[in-house]
Amino acid sequence: MKMTGSRGLLWISACLCSATVGLASAETVTYTYSGNFLYDDDLESIPVSLGASQDVTITTTSFAAGGFAPVLSFFDPAGMLIAFDVDGNSGGCTVSDPVSNYCWDDYIGLSGLAPGVYTLALTEDNNTPNGPTLADGFFWGTGLSNDFTGPEFLGEPGSFILADGSQRSSAWALQIQITDVVPEPSAAPVCALLLAMAAGRLRTKGRAQ
Repeated sequence: MKMTGSRGLLWISACLCSATVGLASAETVTYTYSGNFLYDDDLESIPVSLGASQDVTITTTSFAAGGFAPVLSFFDPAGMLIAFDVDGNSGGCTVSDPVSNYCWDDYIGLSGLAPGVYTLALTEDNNTPNGPTLADGFFWGTGLSNDFTGPEFLGEPGSFILADGSQRSSAWALQIQITDVVPEPSAAPVCALLLAMAAGRLRTKGRAQ
């Protein structure tokens, strides 16, 4: 089909607009955190502030580097647990620790979250949430049991021990990626202008004829 003149301009403008309106530009910001626990039952609490309809991806990278087995718990602004991962059960772990051959780094991915201040809690393996809210605390508590992994897994004093008895370091590291998807601001005005110009030319030509 061949179109020329004003009708062709109107058709081309409509096609361009249908192809561009609704496009989105996604901006991703990555925050990196790391540190060391002093005791097995330490808790690292990280506030995550979100705007409207943002996606969040959280990954740990410390187990593959020799750190302890982490637990990630993610709570909404009301303190309700909405995501949880321990020992890479989410399937998001991609790099195994070369010593243990386990792939126990954690992953949480959530889409379209409402605005507000969320809470990410990092604890050590087996220090899992006691209930569905942040106020319920964690199984081994925080600052109460100190080095629980040695007695639990070896039957003797020790800290940062895996269930197989192997010694780990106290290091932890994680990344939080926040992606904000927003409508392309320039597409709609350009489309409106193109369509108006094409329609105007078509009306002018019709009156002349």
